[in-house]
Amino acid sequence: MDPRVGEPLLFGMDGEPLFGCLHTPSSTPVTAAALLLPAAGHEYLSSHRSLRQLALRLAERGCLALRMDFRGCGDSSGAQDSGGLAHWRDDAEQGLQLLAARAPGARLHVLGLRLGASIAAQVGAQRAAAQRPLAGVALWDPVMAGDDYLRAALRLQMSRHSMRQQAADPGPFEVLGHRWSRSLVAELRALVVADLRPAPAARLLLVDTCNAYGEALGAAWRALGADFEYRAIEAPDLWAGDGQVALIATGVVQAMVDWLVPV
Repeated sequence: MDPRVGEPLLFGMDGEPLFGCLHTPSSTPVTAAALLLPAAGHEYLSSHRSLRQLALRLAERGCLALRMDFRGCGDSSGAQDSGGLAHWRDDAEQGLQLLAARAPGARLHVLGLRLGASIAAQVGAQRAAAQRPLAGVALWDPVMAGDDYLRAALRLQMSRHSMRQQAADPGPFEVLGHRWSRSLVAELRALVVADLRPAPAARLLLVDTCNAYGEALGAAWRALGADFEYRAIEAPDLWAGDGQVALIATGVVQAMVDWLVPV
């Protein structure tokens, strides 16, 4: 299979399949594999091309790369408001199992964007606690605090459509045409990535395109024994919800590829 095209596939539980696209290197053996977790909502759309480019470049470097959609998102099964953080962590585990089956013995990594990065950190911490550690986790502008993320989403909804709501309001929660369940909103309000223990992996990368993170998180995870790298990179604002879906954050993509598969 040409890694530039990828292999579209359905995987996971019968009756609730997840959609993914697997980019397989032309060279063998495959010693590294990466699960790519997308952003959510409008951020999914604006970062899709960057995520695809990341998968392509990883495959060119000899890394098996799987792009996947969470349940209720993209081309995976489930209604738009059926997903949640716990569901999506389970989905990520299904993706890791697929990679392990396709490339036995390969070092497993998870790379995530925005809310996908938060889930990557959670999955990594869970695996580390269960003595099934990942080789590395890379976080691109992760959602550190779910409350802040919700407030920013509501401000964006107001600025774009003059529609005001609160996270605690009853009824549907919708931002720029993307509907989330109230259970997901509750999970987000409890999300604090800095509280995760143990560290998500022995090797960690945080890419900051928003000048929003600094070194505080790195100090905490280094204290837990992680090899943490922080990179501030100038890139297009893919999270502003302005519909510029054609943009690709090439600098971020290259930095993540170089981190995972050094030349």
